[in-house]
Amino acid sequence: RRWTLLRQVLANAYKKRLIKENPMDYLDPPSDGPVKERRALTVVESSLVIQAAIGTAMEAPIKVLLGTGLRSGELRALKWSDIDREKLALKVSRTVFEVNSKYNSGVSIGVGVPKTRRAIRTVEISEALLAELDRHHLEQQIGAALNPTVNDDASDLIFPDKNGKLWRMRYFLEDFKKVVSSAKIENPEEITPHYLRHTHASLAIQNGMDLFYLSRRLGHTNISTTANRYSHMYSD
Repeated sequence: RRWTLLRQVLANAYKKRLIKENPMDYLDPPSDGPVKERRALTVVESSLVIQAAIGTAMEAPIKVLLGTGLRSGELRALKWSDIDREKLALKVSRTVFEVNSKYNSGVSIGVGVPKTRRAIRTVEISEALLAELDRHHLEQQIGAALNPTVNDDASDLIFPDKNGKLWRMRYFLEDFKKVVSSAKIENPEEITPHYLRHTHASLAIQNGMDLFYLSRRLGHTNISTTANRYSHMYSD
């Protein structure tokens, strides 16, 4: 939490030109010890999760997470203007932050720059995923027309909450868990949105993506981070 707070303070100072650059951009977040390896969902499990999500608020988010490997904060900060139709890509340059606040008796939420400069990237998407985003956009526009009282402060967000505001992680996770619990997969209680990022990386490796390109796609600080997590998947 201290790391996140310091990064936000320095990012704000950089934005206001109080400092020439943000030194946190060149540092890796501190480790809390050995990271428990997450299992990747199989193709069958991924399909079951997608099927369970159809018709829910999580349908498009889950498809995008599986199809891009984005972090959930990056996903919730995406805007429609971030879609590059010519290049079939998403521009990732923001993430949602939530910080406990003493002053409003709750959690403050906002959008800021990602963890590191490498996290600011362009992620290629398939035509099928673009079509899914178009379907979601049409559904969103119809919903807004039928319910004009919904807050439109964040109307350009691809994935706002039901009130048109930034989707808080607590509620995003609740909706996600409902879908996963109904998907009939092994140990659904341990599956989080980040498992979909790990699943995307694993499937990309199985389909021949090299480590360097995968590292850039995931927005890792350096290729060693990617190698530490996924190099064993490249062994014969």
